[in-house]
Amino acid sequence: MFILTNLLMGQDIHFSQYFNSPLNVNPAQTGNFEGDWRAVVNYRDQWSALNLPYRTTMASFDQQLSLNHEHLSVGGYLVNDRSGNPVLKTNKVFISGAYYKTISNHYLSVGLQIGYVLKRIDQYTLNEDWSQVDGAFKAKSYPDDMLSYLDMNFGVNWKHRINRFDLEAGFALFHINHPKESFFGDRSSRSPMRSILDVSAKTDLASGLYVKPGVMLYSLRGARDFMLGSQAGIAIQGNRFNVKDIHGGLYFRATNPADAIIAMLGVQVHKFAINFSYDVNVSSLNKYTNSRGAFELSIVYTSISTIVKTFTIPCERI
Repeated sequence: MFILTNLLMGQDIHFSQYFNSPLNVNPAQTGNFEGDWRAVVNYRDQWSALNLPYRTTMASFDQQLSLNHEHLSVGGYLVNDRSGNPVLKTNKVFISGAYYKTISNHYLSVGLQIGYVLKRIDQYTLNEDWSQVDGAFKAKSYPDDMLSYLDMNFGVNWKHRINRFDLEAGFALFHINHPKESFFGDRSSRSPMRSILDVSAKTDLASGLYVKPGVMLYSLRGARDFMLGSQAGIAIQGNRFNVKDIHGGLYFRATNPADAIIAMLGVQVHKFAINFSYDVNVSSLNKYTNSRGAFELSIVYTSISTIVKTFTIPCERI
């Protein structure tokens, strides 16, 4: 048992629709959209088939700013998470900011997040005390416990267009201050840094039709996530329902080894993007889950842009 503890791995809160929870993936994604402001709601329900559900809700908001002709963005997000049974409850509140700079058609941004994390374990009971008199295990209760800490995250992002391809890559580090994180009086354990690398490339195949393949690498000490897949969509014009876009995607996630196949379907209605996804469990756990993994819903609202764009026309007469 002591030897096997070296094989145990843990993960931070994450979403299969990582591209629809931008502030949770990279602080430099704050303000990375076309519009004045953006509001996002994410919900994930995982492993309900095991009666040990992991339920995560996140809400975020970010807005563009212009200060002395410099492009800045600010925002923040809230997270509520309930993990398994006994219930581990986590609440997070973060403020986020990013600075943007364009250099020779390369769009660069640097972001920083500072937040407060509150975790709580409710009282629970385990049958772990052996009684030689009764010849059975007796229940032992553990009291409630709570911890809180300040947390800091940092990230960079790069965007560039080459011919018909819109390329984007980002790298972020989380828990850069290594906050203390442990229960039951032991405050010696510190949270390790988590890193995320995500890369995508969007291109138009035909009029209104596009694809956007992407890859995401996630690492937290012994825990690693690898996601690979693509979205595809078609722009729709001139309909009474004000549908702007219909899109779908298929992704594969491996966590040493294979973990899930994720199918996604979404629609853009006016300024709302509504996306549904489902994780089909393909790991050895599927014997107990009947391949049922996680359901996710994301709703993204992006306002119109009122920023005036200027263009240089290469003509002497103009």
